[in-house]
Amino acid sequence: MTINNSVQYFKDNLIIFLFVSFIYLFSIKINIIEFKFLILFLIVPCSFFFLQDLKNKNFNFLKYLICILLFLLFHIFFLESSKINLHQFLSLIYLLVIFTIAYYFFNFLNRNIFKLIFLFIILFVISSLTNVFNFQYDAPYFCGGIPDFFNIMNYDGMNSSRPQNALRISFREYIFQENSHLGMIAPSAIIFLIYYLFKYNTNFVEKFLIILFILICFIKSSTTLILGLFLNLTLILIFNYKELPKKNIFSFVLIILICASNLIFNNECKKRFISLDKNIDLTLEQNSDLNNNIEMKKKTNNENKFTIFFDNSLSENTFLTRAVHFHAFSIMKKSITEKPFGWGLNRYINAFEYYNTMNEPKQKNLMDYNKKDGTNNFIKIIVEFGIFGIFFYFFIFLFIINNKIPIELKLFYLPIIITQSIRGAGYFNGGFILIAFLMLFTYINLYKKLR
Repeated sequence: MTINNSVQYFKDNLIIFLFVSFIYLFSIKINIIEFKFLILFLIVPCSFFFLQDLKNKNFNFLKYLICILLFLLFHIFFLESSKINLHQFLSLIYLLVIFTIAYYFFNFLNRNIFKLIFLFIILFVISSLTNVFNFQYDAPYFCGGIPDFFNIMNYDGMNSSRPQNALRISFREYIFQENSHLGMIAPSAIIFLIYYLFKYNTNFVEKFLIILFILICFIKSSTTLILGLFLNLTLILIFNYKELPKKNIFSFVLIILICASNLIFNNECKKRFISLDKNIDLTLEQNSDLNNNIEMKKKTNNENKFTIFFDNSLSENTFLTRAVHFHAFSIMKKSITEKPFGWGLNRYINAFEYYNTMNEPKQKNLMDYNKKDGTNNFIKIIVEFGIFGIFFYFFIFLFIINNKIPIELKLFYLPIIITQSIRGAGYFNGGFILIAFLMLFTYINLYKKLR
């Protein structure tokens, strides 16, 4: 390998690491350094690319930048007549920087998806194996995973009200603060890697690490991971089955069946998905005071069943996770009718505080949970951008059905967007906003050569 090739190899891998930091290492913080901000270093080469474009009289990027900036400013100052605080201003700048990076690096990333995922796998496996030397328990009860029938993990303080097979084998690692954060990004990696294993020749080390990664993800499962795999694979098979080899179709169907069986038969999973009507009837029978309150609401406000169930979900004995999600759905429902154009970029917290003040929830701890991210990015987008958010998901649909887009890109990009739309942590965690812009420029580049 020549010196020039070595330098280029180092540069490429450094760029890949910066993207890995933004997409996968968003939870890591060392002193004042947050890994998700390391991607900002890429603005330096982007500046040189931009100057080169101007020299070549290529104004494509400038046009797109002006369009998105005008839309965001118009949305903030004219549609909502709102003042912008420091946090929202910095969010706007951050978003525009990610927009710039996505424009100048979308072709690079499209060519290096496997390298991106594989570097993450190496870091994740190292993070998991370090727990062998400093073992820490994880939560013993969660959706999916491997049952700990014989209490191999030797958990202390087991819940005697739950059956023995509800215990799950698990452990902590250091990249993700909770299993749902792993579940936000794992479906994309798993789906792409399964396709890659059948499509391309891989060496023993690659095969071993990929299989080990998928096994660890299965052990450290979550509702987010299982539901993410189920929804994404279902959509991919419905709209893109002709582009998939038979081996992939068979493996994807098998995973769908495994995920569906967990969602249907696993009690920890079922607690997240309960029939609305069944809960309404059950709660009404058990709580006559609440029943009277709901009847009064029905007479005065003509509340629908969703709102009634939402009120029931906030009773003291309701599973907290479900209550938090229904709280967020209620905020979205009120917001879309009262503010159809949305509250503005990163202003979900404004809507959260406004509606909590107007109608204080029964569970006081709901005044703090997920007040910035809305539990998922679908709710956050609809609350912050209103009907404009619908256009975003229409674009996602166009991306799914477009036969000109390589299936490899769909298998990597779509699961991140779809999974984080059902359980996300904001635009700047898990690579959501970056992936959205990469998809946008990939789509545009099909019809108009950008660079």
